[in-house]
Amino acid sequence: MRSPRAFMVASFAGLAIVVALASWQDRSRTLRAAEDHVQLTVGLLREHALKVFATQELVHEQVQLRTAELDWEAISRSQELASFLRKLSNGMSEISSIWLADSTGHVRASSGLPYPRALTLESREEFRAHQEHDRGPFVGDQRLGTFGLSWRRSSSTGRFDGVIGIEISVQYFENWFRGLDAAGRSRAVLVRADGTVLAADPSTAEPPQFPPGSRLMQSIASGVQNEEWGASPSGIAHFFQWRQLDPYPVYVAYAIDQDVALRPWYRRVVFYVLLATGVLAALCSSAISRRAARRRRQRCSRLTGWKRSVSLPAGWRTISIICSPRWSAISTVLHCTGRRRPMFGGLRRQRCARRSAGPA
Repeated sequence: MRSPRAFMVASFAGLAIVVALASWQDRSRTLRAAEDHVQLTVGLLREHALKVFATQELVHEQVQLRTAELDWEAISRSQELASFLRKLSNGMSEISSIWLADSTGHVRASSGLPYPRALTLESREEFRAHQEHDRGPFVGDQRLGTFGLSWRRSSSTGRFDGVIGIEISVQYFENWFRGLDAAGRSRAVLVRADGTVLAADPSTAEPPQFPPGSRLMQSIASGVQNEEWGASPSGIAHFFQWRQLDPYPVYVAYAIDQDVALRPWYRRVVFYVLLATGVLAALCSSAISRRAARRRRQRCSRLTGWKRSVSLPAGWRTISIICSPRWSAISTVLHCTGRRRPMFGGLRRQRCARRSAGPA
């Protein structure tokens, strides 16, 4: 007969295996769901970022048309142009400022406060890039909470004649990234092809520039999309996906850390363990109760029908000890000359009769 201890050990082992298998399958499903969430979200990021860049293209075209027939002296004196630039800038939350710089790097018009005369943009990356040749829109690096999107301004002969620039607010992208996941369970980044970070959320989670050897830049350089969980620059396992903002050399990436993705799974594992503990307690309690009941039945079965006869004084025949299944106590019945009398009452009467008779 199996003992309760063996039953409890077997039940514990069985429940532990069930919980382990269920938890492992649930973990795989949770990670797959996180991967699907990353792929969906990075697509949304790309669509929104592309709309922002396309809007800046329209702004550039309006500024270019407005200034096509103006020389730099007219541009610098035009209050109408300055008002037009302010209206464009104030009407779009993603734009921090719009400016026009001549071929020497001096800003002649802007949507904000006038630039100091001594200030020149000649040493800036985007200015030097446009000086060399017309390369279309150029995405500058991040500075003072903005990053630039600029275009070459050419004369009627095709000669370099300055730069039209739009400063895009980094905070705009950070707020939009944050709005995708209010719980703060993910990381998003807008990065140039050379690894320069333009905007990120959380802003402190990413380096100012990704090294070429990072998994993100290696994946972008190879053109092969990431499909597996791996270590981030901080050493934490994460899953990321990226998309390019064609035709710009800019990429948007979205990542989620593994421990963050598994938070719902941790809570479910606790529930599984508590449920298994309750089931194990119920099984053990049932096994112990059944064993106790079986022992009581065994004792009663040994006593049922068992009779013991002992010699009694004259006039008494036998004592029968019978265990009835309906009663937990043992009934003692005396049989004397065909009549049933309680044993102890009969003995008391016998002693009283002897006392009354006196000594022989």
